[in-house]
Amino acid sequence: MKNNHKIPVTKVATENETKEQNINKELLAILVCPLCAGNLIYDKPKQELICLFDSLAYPIKNAKPYMLENHARTLTLAEKDALKSAKKPN
Repeated sequence: MKNNHKIPVTKVATENETKEQNINKELLAILVCPLCAGNLIYDKPKQELICLFDSLAYPIKNAKPYMLENHARTLTLAEKDALKSAKKPN
């Protein structure tokens, strides 16, 4: 007798697919920096939420922001300058 039962295969997301998961836009609208309560900039390619005032970038992993200071990385001066100049209206 032939076994016709198929076992479901679960696809494991690659690193690029995981990085490109979008964070909930409603969540983005209410999140603020946990240190200064300032606005955050969403860096989609790097999957980070950035606070220019504190020069910190909070990581987003699996569409979840990690909003603790010990998870954040410090922005370089070049990164901060680039973000500031991108924000300025012409």
